[in-house]
Amino acid sequence: MVYRSTLVHIFLFEDSEQIFGFLLQGGLFSNLLWTVVASAASDTDARVQGLTKCKGEHLVLMEASPEVTAHVFVYRNGESVASTSVQAKTDLQGRLLVGDNSSVRLNNLTSGDLGLYRVEVKLSDGSTVDKSKMVVVREPPETTNNQLVVVSDTSDVTLVRLRCGVFTFLGFPPVSVIWKNPARIVERPLLFSDPVGQLLASTGFTDNHFTLDLPVKVARPGLYSCQLDCQDPSYCCLDDQSPLRQWAQIEVQIDKDLETSSEDGVSVANFSSLVQRVEELERSSRAHDCRESGVAAMAHLVHRQAKCDQLDALIGRLVATEEKIADLWNISRILKEVQDELNSTKNTLSDFQLQRLKEMTAVNQVFEDFRLQFEKETMNINDTLKNVLLKQQQMEDRIPKVDERMSQVDVRMSKVDDRMSQVDDRMSQVDNRMSQVDERMLQVDIGISKWAASRLTDCDYRSQLISNLTAIAEDVAVLKTETRSEMSTMRSKVTDIENALATHVTTSNETQAALLSEISAGKRILEQPPYGGCPVEKGYVLYHKHCLKFYTIGLDYQAARRRCEDDGAHLFHPKSSEEGGLALLSLMDTNGQQLNSSGRWWVGADDIVTEGHFLWTDGSPLRTDSTLWARGQPDDYLSSEDCVEVLHNKVLLLNDNKCGETKAFICQADLEVQ
Repeated sequence: MVYRSTLVHIFLFEDSEQIFGFLLQGGLFSNLLWTVVASAASDTDARVQGLTKCKGEHLVLMEASPEVTAHVFVYRNGESVASTSVQAKTDLQGRLLVGDNSSVRLNNLTSGDLGLYRVEVKLSDGSTVDKSKMVVVREPPETTNNQLVVVSDTSDVTLVRLRCGVFTFLGFPPVSVIWKNPARIVERPLLFSDPVGQLLASTGFTDNHFTLDLPVKVARPGLYSCQLDCQDPSYCCLDDQSPLRQWAQIEVQIDKDLETSSEDGVSVANFSSLVQRVEELERSSRAHDCRESGVAAMAHLVHRQAKCDQLDALIGRLVATEEKIADLWNISRILKEVQDELNSTKNTLSDFQLQRLKEMTAVNQVFEDFRLQFEKETMNINDTLKNVLLKQQQMEDRIPKVDERMSQVDVRMSKVDDRMSQVDDRMSQVDNRMSQVDERMLQVDIGISKWAASRLTDCDYRSQLISNLTAIAEDVAVLKTETRSEMSTMRSKVTDIENALATHVTTSNETQAALLSEISAGKRILEQPPYGGCPVEKGYVLYHKHCLKFYTIGLDYQAARRRCEDDGAHLFHPKSSEEGGLALLSLMDTNGQQLNSSGRWWVGADDIVTEGHFLWTDGSPLRTDSTLWARGQPDDYLSSEDCVEVLHNKVLLLNDNKCGETKAFICQADLEVQ
């Protein structure tokens, strides 16, 4: 429970019976309703989270969840107001939004949204997630013309009454104003000097104005100011540049005849008068005739004792006053020490800012080097593409010539086929003739045999006939031999022609296949999608030869790994501090992430299978003595760190951590090389 600070004001009066008066004036009513609401939230449930928002802001009642949800229910002050299937109505219509991923958001907050909200998420496995939040909606105060004005009320000559307003609405929680009176410088060393003026609380609120009443005797002439008493900009829902956050001022003149002779504490004149009276009493006691009667002497002693008792009481009050002044001096000393600490903190902050500026300059230089290198690689890629296009054009120019040569080969093959047909025809004719010769020879042999049998007696004729037939047989044998030799020669020539034609056809086919392959490769290069083949439809972008996607949602290691696998990818493998670091630098810069030691993201390596033996998710080893590790890592702190995260502060570094922690993560899609 938080209370606003109360202000203590010290007024000094001439009456010696009341040297110090204390006025405790704070914004208790301003905090009453806020205190009741906060107490109700804490008493309802220890798990209830208290949230304070300004009117018109947006509020997230439930973050989006990667787990599959079955249904979401939203309750306000115990009453159901919306769900996954039922939209919000009445004053929440169009502002209370329930998403399919279990996210619940309340937009454009109004004063009527104050209350206890409970979101119940039923998961697909039957379990339930329940979150409650006590929502308090603050509203800024409102004044006429949206500014503060100070006026002086002179109806009472004994008071200096100042009025600060004009308020048409005090906001929620209601605000108050604080005042600052003129500075004072006091010469006496025992009393406190106030070179910047005191802060005073309002003494009342009437007619839409906060009032400050000061007796003329203690009021100081000079410049008085009033300002809204806001602990911070969010308390009043006003930024520092709002006119309502500025000091309103007025010059106050005090009638000198009504001023007190001293505004620092005890009246010096009264004190001097009192000292004079004490001295007179002492002189009177010395000059007193001790020869007076005993009754008179006793009366004198009683009267003197009464005077002394009065003096002792006054001296006691003076001692108490000096002690309080000493306390004020201690407060001044403490304030000076605080100011020194603030100055030291300011110097430290300046040094830190300079250091951050140097680091950002270094990061910018690295990024500029990467940009220049990227431009150089882009130029090289453009040159390569031009060469590919030129080669493709040359290939396309060669295609008509190849087609023409293939046509010529087809014509020659057709002629060869015709000649082969002719040769086959001649060979058939020769075979037919040889068959006819064989048949005639057979007939001759048969005729000779018949004739020889009939004319065995004619030996001379027989001898002559045999001689003639032998000559004919020899001529036929020679003819057969020459015919077979000629046919063998023709077959050899035909075989040579067939081999030559087959070799030519094979060579032509290989040449044509090579040309078609080159043309196909060129077309694949030209048809290759942008971003180096990265699946941009899934949110992946090429960063220095790596297809990467950054997930800001916090998941544990195994859940992050599954999410990447759902994309057909895997957790990032920064196997090189140079290329991996440049890719990570570009990715973080694109996604607006700060590059410092507090940024940590899951990457694809762990030693879950074998303790101390780290493996990338593709099965390749990550040595524990690799320069990728941060100093002193991996250390397996408390024997519970098995998964690898990356942190980036000027250079890429790896660290082992608990697999159950939820972190953002980076997915990598491997390039498809065609």
